[in-house]
Amino acid sequence: WRSARERALSSSLFAVGLLNGPAAETERALAAAGIVVRPFPAAYLNTLRVSPNLINTEADADRFIAAVR
Repeated sequence: WRSARERALSSSLFAVGLLNGPAAETERALAAAGIVVRPFPAAYLNTLRVSPNLINTEADADRFIAAVR
């Protein structure tokens, strides 16, 4: 988890570092499941930017978490 944990520094954008495989591969797999994220390559911490918004539900968040596991 690369995003700020302090409430005063938090936002609706999240950065999730990946340990297994390139961010681009994970992004493609998530896209196939209907989940849109932005990958940053290993040169930039091998991270996915996740930006939930008002139209996303708790079920959407649960689906994302299950998919990246």
